[in-house]
Amino acid sequence: DYVVLAKQYCNRYSPILTWDESAAIYLYSMQTEFFSSLNKALRDEKRHLLKPWFPYLKLFLNALERLPFYNDTVWRGVSGDFDASCLNNDLQTWWSVNSCSKALNVIEAFVGGKGVVFAIKVSHGKDISAYTAMKDEQEVILMPGATVRMKNKPLDFDSRLLIVHLEEEPKSPGSILSNKSTISKSIPEGKHVMLSYNWNSHDIVSKIYHILRKENIPVWFDANGDMKDNMYESLADGVENAVVICCFITSNYEESGNCKLELQYAQKRYKTIIPCILDDANVWKPADWLEDIVREKNCIDFRDFSE
Repeated sequence: DYVVLAKQYCNRYSPILTWDESAAIYLYSMQTEFFSSLNKALRDEKRHLLKPWFPYLKLFLNALERLPFYNDTVWRGVSGDFDASCLNNDLQTWWSVNSCSKALNVIEAFVGGKGVVFAIKVSHGKDISAYTAMKDEQEVILMPGATVRMKNKPLDFDSRLLIVHLEEEPKSPGSILSNKSTISKSIPEGKHVMLSYNWNSHDIVSKIYHILRKENIPVWFDANGDMKDNMYESLADGVENAVVICCFITSNYEESGNCKLELQYAQKRYKTIIPCILDDANVWKPADWLEDIVREKNCIDFRDFSE
């Protein structure tokens, strides 16, 4: 049983992760069909196929969230042909878990006689080398939903080896409003960006909503704030069809029972959550339930936002 082996051989004495969280990473890194089956489900457009994976994904993603970000160049090797023209200069979203290595020589075995080497400058990688079953691989993971862009023209060596230089898009302050045209292209039909906020932040969130809509970015926005119209519509439509949820966190947001329900539901649905800061950190910081959700996530600072 893979789970038994993972719990037996994982790093159970981690100061950061629980035993089960450490085992979840170890299980993913084992050379079995487990990780390929997981990634197949993550890439599949039939989202119901992910349901059996929810308990594991919650544990696995929680474990990765606790690890510090890795910011450097990593390498990924894939055997076979690859059409680099599909990347161009547009943002590409990788929905699966992508394993990379800090060492170029490690990926040689994955490329074989013909293939592609990705050199990826990551900003939100997760170094799992202390928790993996393959310690020598110096493995760094790109989280599901990572967005990358091709930086240079691919190098083709004798029609056998293609080297592609990519860069992960950073979630820097204000990045939600930059590259707006490429954001709209990367959102599947019927999906949207959800703006989660408390009524006290209505004015600034409304401005952000109109900026995004001018760029034809689909946005779910409760005009009355704090789910005053229909709480269940917010959960069933707003959260379920969101590719990303931007939560505009303030002390009022934290105190709102409806906002709490909304964001906790989003977390249970494994939605990508981007905290957007509106309050001065010297005056207020997230605590309790909100801190549990936004801890170690890369926040966007909107305190000095102006249109």
